[in-house]
Amino acid sequence: MQKSGDRQLIRILLVAFLLLRFPAELPGREAKPVPRGSTAKEKELGKESAKDIESKLKVLDDKETVDKLSAMVKEISAISERPEIAYQVKIIDQDVPNAFTLPGGYIYVTKKLLDYVESDHELAGILAHEIAHNTKLHALESLAKAKKLQLAQLLALGVGIAAGGSSGMNIAVFAQFLTVAVMNGYGVDAEEEADIAAIHYLAKTQYNPVGLLTFLERLARDESRRPEGPDPGIFRTHPPTRKRIEDAEAEIRSLGLPVNRGAVIETPAVTVDAVPDTNDAEVQVRTKKVVLFHLTAGPVQSARERGEESARVFSNMVGPDLKMYEVQIRKVGENPVLYLRTQRLVEALPSDAKRAGKSQAELADEWQAAVKNALWEQRINDIY
Repeated sequence: MQKSGDRQLIRILLVAFLLLRFPAELPGREAKPVPRGSTAKEKELGKESAKDIESKLKVLDDKETVDKLSAMVKEISAISERPEIAYQVKIIDQDVPNAFTLPGGYIYVTKKLLDYVESDHELAGILAHEIAHNTKLHALESLAKAKKLQLAQLLALGVGIAAGGSSGMNIAVFAQFLTVAVMNGYGVDAEEEADIAAIHYLAKTQYNPVGLLTFLERLARDESRRPEGPDPGIFRTHPPTRKRIEDAEAEIRSLGLPVNRGAVIETPAVTVDAVPDTNDAEVQVRTKKVVLFHLTAGPVQSARERGEESARVFSNMVGPDLKMYEVQIRKVGENPVLYLRTQRLVEALPSDAKRAGKSQAELADEWQAAVKNALWEQRINDIY
């Protein structure tokens, strides 16, 4: 005869299957009235789900890092719609970069994620994103909608959730639902909503919201390189679509903030050096290993002004997922102009071409090749 514990486990697994098989639609970005702190139900569900997760995953004892993360969370959450939630941050020993949150203020980050980020700005972006999942009630909404939509199935399974009781059995099963929902992600709509909220939180803290953007860009880059595997971690639960990246960048710009990737991650150092014996009438723009441009004075800007502008655009735009095909030459008026993504980088003037002894088109091609060479140098450094 089958034991009652086995029957309970089978019921939980079946309900988890139904939750994944018939996912609820996620809400849009409409404002939701929420309590400023965690409700008793959130605390109870979060505590039970945390117990379930921590029975399966090892929590690391790293007080110094936890204290740092907790201070970051405290600063960011104070800006959120629910500033009275008391968050607990824990580090789990997983070899995939991931982060997730539970109702009641539990935030988990993996050890691999801490190695994956390249600055505190990126780390703050992830924490703000997880706080936003909590303030936007994404886990509870998934749970509530799944319960409503699967009412007949849940009743048939005899789990007893439909009655809305508060017995330990019901809370345990709810917590199983919650764990499944959180560990499998909420879908792109909820991720985008959390991105936008996180950007607004970060804009009011010491952390630069561009850190979230560069993190998403690196995820997109590494997702494109990743061979199919059994546990993609954050690639599964936080899909870094191109639209998410574009929306995040647009939101940052809409707040009037500069999108300067070089302020949050290390980008190739670019210098503007005067060409000897030209009395600053000519400059070279270069990285450590690659000369990008040799510029002369233009009709409006001096050679140095042109060089400094191109160096600034280069540093701002060279992010983790910049593709080679996004280094483009476009004809603007009579002159070819080199672009990085949508940003104008440098214009090949007749005086530049005359100095180089080439046509403007040939010079633009040479500059394009130099920029791509610098990008390859950066990627080799990233690998090694």
